[in-house]
Amino acid sequence: MAKSDLLSAALALARQGYRVFPCVPGNKRPAVRGGFKAATRDPGTIRRWWSRWPNANVAVATHGVIVVDVDPAGGGWPPEPEQRAAIRATGCPVARTPRGGWHLWFRLPGGRAWRCSANQLAPGVDVRAAGGYVLVPPSRTAAGQYQWARPLVPADQLPLPPQWLIEALDQLVQPARHAPINGHQLRPPLGQRPSGAARRGAKLRLGQPGRAVAARGSKPSGVGGGVVGLQLNAL
Repeated sequence: MAKSDLLSAALALARQGYRVFPCVPGNKRPAVRGGFKAATRDPGTIRRWWSRWPNANVAVATHGVIVVDVDPAGGGWPPEPEQRAAIRATGCPVARTPRGGWHLWFRLPGGRAWRCSANQLAPGVDVRAAGGYVLVPPSRTAAGQYQWARPLVPADQLPLPPQWLIEALDQLVQPARHAPINGHQLRPPLGQRPSGAARRGAKLRLGQPGRAVAARGSKPSGVGGGVVGLQLNAL
């Protein structure tokens, strides 16, 4: 990979509306003070960064976008065929990670303030949102190179997540709606608490451990068994 490829990728991403910054070559650590907070679309700043660190990896600050990071351990996600079909129907950009996982790119729906999370959506499934960032092709780590399975599009052309995923991500932030008073977290009134059946249904939608979801450390399911298990041309 030529050094100019990394600079070219960073400039192209900025033109598409993404804010970028350099990470240490072969690593995910930011190379600039402030990390994702320093991310920019300014071509002059980008050129100066990559002039100083020509081998720097390219990172995108996930501001206004949602990247669902599915590790190999999350090979059973999402658990339902209808959910997998809904993701495919969006035509979302997809990057293959060096360790064999996937990055699924979506636009942040209006009125949402989702944050980054790890293993909360499902085991082996992280979310990168406000306050986060991801490496993008042609960046590489010791495990290999990031590659586009479906090319990235301009930021304002990213698809929204499917409705079931929007609802699942909303579930992750629901506890914040009951703000603590004097340091004590209030529980919702009895009449507003979900029934046992509703809680079990929410767990299934979120992909939490259950019979339909692969446990951490299990082998990814075969073709059609989850996003990770799908062939590149099936995403």
